[in-house]
Amino acid sequence: GAQAGWIRVAADEPWVESIVDIEAMPGDGFVIRAADPWSLYWSSDGVEWLDADPTGQIDVYQLSAVDARTGAQVIAASSDRVAILDRSSTSLWVGDPETGEWAQIHLDTTGFVGATELLAVESNGTDFMVVALANGLATLEDTTVDPDDDPPPTTSIDQYTVWVVDPAGDTVDRYPLPIAAHSGQVDDTVVEWFNGRWVIYLAMHVPEEPEGKTEEESLLVSPDGAAWTMTTVPQEWGMSLTSLTAGSTSMVATVCHFGGDSFWYSDDGLNWTKSTSTYLGHHSGYTDELGFIVIYGDILKSTDGRTWQPIKSPNDQLSGVDHLAASGNLLLIGDGLRDEEKPTLWLWESQ
Repeated sequence: GAQAGWIRVAADEPWVESIVDIEAMPGDGFVIRAADPWSLYWSSDGVEWLDADPTGQIDVYQLSAVDARTGAQVIAASSDRVAILDRSSTSLWVGDPETGEWAQIHLDTTGFVGATELLAVESNGTDFMVVALANGLATLEDTTVDPDDDPPPTTSIDQYTVWVVDPAGDTVDRYPLPIAAHSGQVDDTVVEWFNGRWVIYLAMHVPEEPEGKTEEESLLVSPDGAAWTMTTVPQEWGMSLTSLTAGSTSMVATVCHFGGDSFWYSDDGLNWTKSTSTYLGHHSGYTDELGFIVIYGDILKSTDGRTWQPIKSPNDQLSGVDHLAASGNLLLIGDGLRDEEKPTLWLWESQ
């Protein structure tokens, strides 16, 4: 049975088994995006869940290979709106889940070579930032090749970019990210807003000549999305950062891989210090009422990201949390599949 303070919610809902992302709403409540069936739900209290897209406006969200390993940052919430990524049409849906009123904002891909994949979305309270990668083949200008005899040579082109979307001002600005071009694979993308800055983490596999591949991590910081500062990623992160969470005065990063699970904290998003906590951490959340929450097999609470205290789990067999969101004094977690049991959704209210 559940520990005191915990209740299992949406127990009979089939979408609990296919949650793609959970986001805390401005003020109170949560929004959930699920894949089977394709659906969007919202709740003001975490207990009663309602259809946030009753007219079926929002197109199908397409899962990518990245999502299968790390999850997806698909939903973002501003002070008065929620945004949903739509990869099928390279657009952003912005609206109010309570009223079910949504507007589709198409993201300009003019000049991109090949397909564009939307990687993540976040809000700074008013604007939304969408991170994307366009990858394709471009023709090389080679005067030694006769185009009548042979096909012209091509090269793989990667274009990392962000859009800053201001729904109130009806503006969409696109800026390039200063990431070196390669023809590799993006393993993970996390974006967060902290202390007046956008913070983006990218983990990539980059081809290495003449054979094999190499791993490359990037951490970028910008006040506006236009000018970026790149900083060195701590070596111990090892391509395995799973979440960035902004608090009021500090930021927490969780890193989860075999032999190297750890918490990190930062006061500026650029310089990171490893916590001395020995607990595992996979996902994190924050509210002023709860502080930082980090969860994997154990659930921990912290006011500053430096020292942590445990919270009783909803049961004794948490197998690894796939999703976590904190809103006010409420914590919502999605527990992963355990043997032949179905995934579960748990709600905790801090007294």
